[in-house]
Amino acid sequence: MESDLVQQFLQADPADLALKLHRMKGIDRGRVLQQIVSRQKAKKKLPDWYEHNDLFFPPPVSVEQASSQATARYKASLIEGEHLVDLTLGMGVDAFYFSKRFNKISAFESNSALAEITAYNMEQWKVPNIKIFDTPVLSLSSLQADWIYADPSRRDAQRNKTVAFEDSSPNVLNLITELSSNMMIKSSPLIDIDQAVKQLLHVKEVHIIGYRNECKELLFILDPNQTPAFFTVHAVLLGEEGETIGKFSFTRSEERAAHVVYGPPSTYLYEPHPALLKSGGFNLIAEKYQLIKLAPNSHLYTSQQLRTDFPGRTFIVKGVVNATSFVWKDWLENGKANLTLRNFPAQPDDLRKKWRLKEGGQDYLFATTLATGKRVVILAQKPDNQ
Repeated sequence: MESDLVQQFLQADPADLALKLHRMKGIDRGRVLQQIVSRQKAKKKLPDWYEHNDLFFPPPVSVEQASSQATARYKASLIEGEHLVDLTLGMGVDAFYFSKRFNKISAFESNSALAEITAYNMEQWKVPNIKIFDTPVLSLSSLQADWIYADPSRRDAQRNKTVAFEDSSPNVLNLITELSSNMMIKSSPLIDIDQAVKQLLHVKEVHIIGYRNECKELLFILDPNQTPAFFTVHAVLLGEEGETIGKFSFTRSEERAAHVVYGPPSTYLYEPHPALLKSGGFNLIAEKYQLIKLAPNSHLYTSQQLRTDFPGRTFIVKGVVNATSFVWKDWLENGKANLTLRNFPAQPDDLRKKWRLKEGGQDYLFATTLATGKRVVILAQKPDNQ
């Protein structure tokens, strides 16, 4: 009966649903509500899991903390071997896709209730090669594995979000001192890459994952024989199935050596995808795609000829005006535009209030600073094919 109710009310608003379920007798209302809310959260993030009617979903927070289906598939495509140890199983999304690349998965989850749910779901998925332990891992020295994977929980005791490794659980900085296997660590996209490389000691690669219009997560690939001075950065854009649709790879020394030319806006304006911005390859972007950079710290690019392969948003420049003399009536029909600030001394809300701008529409305004120090507003529109 409960599974039928889940399907019946899967599209319902949770607030309204709680009242409807309260009137029903003979059901576990909390259990039904959890299944509906968790499935709703999984609809776009984990479409295959959402469609699998026999799965039992953990509380919504576990769905929120899990990798998306697309990013999990990408992670699994990077590594393979005989045995992988997952230190942070959660609801098992990453382990599920790793199981297709390894003969054996040993997965640890200190929350015994969550471990039980995940074990049940792996049976429904008919995955035979995952062994689940409802205990935490305190040491890596006893683990015999080709690869170790960790996605530390980034919430403190008060359930507030954290970023740094030392504030996460488990604290991987306490584990890597005895590292003897290859290791993949997932982290927040807000973490400082160069600081993390120094802390993790053995970083070989950093993968910055862009999915849809966001920088979703960072992956640090560790090799116990690696020194951090020679790591490679990969900014990767993923499609809906986790396939790579764009990739920008470089080393820090290549970025330092890149040749860049600065100049004012031309015919086309380019805004890199957030994953590329996170990578820090600002000069190499200009060099690789043969673009002019507006200024050292503006991270906007321009060209006379259209680059259709640029990994980010492309705009047609309609005009450029001094920021101090900007009046929207000279440019916009209804005072509506999408506003972006790059290297500009203000806050978007303050500028909107000052200029009396409404959000949205087909026009885009970029408030930025040019290499000459001049502050300008660039009016732009997307090409017809975007």
